[in-house]
Amino acid sequence: MLKIIYVTDALMLGGVETQLVDLILRLDRSRFEPFVVCLYGPRARDNYFQKPLTQAGVPVYMLDRMWGATDKLQIINDLRGIFHSIQPDIIQPENYHSNLLARLAKFGFGKAKFIGTQRTVYTQKQLRYEKWGSRFADTIVVSAEHLKTQLTQHVDIPAQKIQIIHNAIDVQRFAHPQKILARTDILPKNSRMLLSLGRISRQKRMDLICDALHTLQSQSKPNPNWNILIVGPIQDEDSQRALMEKRAKYHLEDYITILPGTDTPEAYYAACDATILFSTDESYPCVMMESLAAGKPLIISEEANAAMVVEHKKTGWAVPTHNIATFAESIADFYAISDTELAEMKTAACQRGQFFGIDRLVQEYERLYQNLKNS
Repeated sequence: MLKIIYVTDALMLGGVETQLVDLILRLDRSRFEPFVVCLYGPRARDNYFQKPLTQAGVPVYMLDRMWGATDKLQIINDLRGIFHSIQPDIIQPENYHSNLLARLAKFGFGKAKFIGTQRTVYTQKQLRYEKWGSRFADTIVVSAEHLKTQLTQHVDIPAQKIQIIHNAIDVQRFAHPQKILARTDILPKNSRMLLSLGRISRQKRMDLICDALHTLQSQSKPNPNWNILIVGPIQDEDSQRALMEKRAKYHLEDYITILPGTDTPEAYYAACDATILFSTDESYPCVMMESLAAGKPLIISEEANAAMVVEHKKTGWAVPTHNIATFAESIADFYAISDTELAEMKTAACQRGQFFGIDRLVQEYERLYQNLKNS
């Protein structure tokens, strides 16, 4: 049986964390024994997924550190102790800090195979770290071809060292939700509904929805049927403040409803007609996969659609990042197209979403683990 230690920054309710837990809970436990180490515990992050992991018999080591330099040194020492105690066959970190600090902790611990991971576009700083840190990884898993290209072209990592495993979700959860909300239970009117779901953060930039509607107002194109729902926890207070101030400044209270985060996002997808994901710093978001699996086309930024999953005017609207005018036009187009056109887009979205099933991801990782062990 292969012992695998997964290292994660947090166990909060997020896309990377959801995928990680879905993978761990579906592993063949007759062949793989998983352990989880979480760097930042209750003092820094919510630990939503700690309970289901523990209930499934997966040991969780909660370091509960903060973000200071001293904490990072303590994390490295904590990880070294855990590695030596468990004697894993494979170490697989997720998230930025986990990838960096786990590599430092593995230095001098040569037994375990090491899988580096990357789910989003590398910043220049991260590329510099990857150029240095890739020597400690036996393989690097990325979620899309454009991320592999970044590593081969800008860091000179050999292509054979990089493996693409596309992100995945529990497709059936979103295609056939157990809970369905009536639109009139959550919004004041029953017109076509756009949903923006995710953390209110600098990455998601949900305040730009207000800018897009204001652009349409300025062009004398206001629509009394605008019906937009934003659902998500507050991760960044400045982003929350910008959203609320713009909604009030542009008098959009009748058109934009804001609700806190939810652990049943599938119910909100079922209630909407399409979704908005106008992120400015994201490349393969789970929200995109969830929306497609639910059969809902997306208005998506090119940054969030870097993997070119959403096909313009077929499974959604691909909009240049930061281009508020085109973003506004896409919202107007959503409300202008016929019911038949919208139904065709929903069908195409549902078909596209079938690719992202979690079982595929589990099979690919199990194959990778076995190949690393045998190498």
